[in-house]
Amino acid sequence: MKIRCFDGSVNATSKAQQQRHEIVCWPVASDFSWCAQIDRFSQTCQLPTMPDIDYYLVLLNDNALVLTSDVGSEYVFTEKGQSFCCRGEDSPQLLAQDGPILLLNIRVRRGCWKPKITVITENQPLPTNSAGVIYVLEGHWQIQGANCSQLIAEHGCWWLPDIRQGRVSPLQPNSCLIWVDLMSG
Repeated sequence: MKIRCFDGSVNATSKAQQQRHEIVCWPVASDFSWCAQIDRFSQTCQLPTMPDIDYYLVLLNDNALVLTSDVGSEYVFTEKGQSFCCRGEDSPQLLAQDGPILLLNIRVRRGCWKPKITVITENQPLPTNSAGVIYVLEGHWQIQGANCSQLIAEHGCWWLPDIRQGRVSPLQPNSCLIWVDLMSG
């Protein structure tokens, strides 16, 4: 079984201004190829300046978020599932607008991996030739080929490119999840 499940819920009652829940870092080292984590913050969050790294950010709740950077760019997130990519060299800063933010943060070493982020609402086979991360936004899902059999909201799974099989299927109407397909390159 090569698909590993995780509980991505963070402690919403914590008084900490910022919480980070690391999901996976591969390979496990400071010179990683890709990492996935969930960030929760209530005011601002300065992402570390990281040369040769791209941040792929996905909003996991409906609170508005503004991303700014040293190069003067600005991007506004307003809907759950909305994503954006920014360069690690640009010192990205995140500002919560309407309340606490929950964010899926995928970091990739430029040139090694190219993420494709999709919202999925139906039965989906998992590719055997790419790595990936799934995070359930809503509903209840069955998963085959993992160390768990079902996923609920705020839970997910990840895998490396050598999985033998895998499939996710919604078990109730209006289920949706974020699928980050990490393709080599």
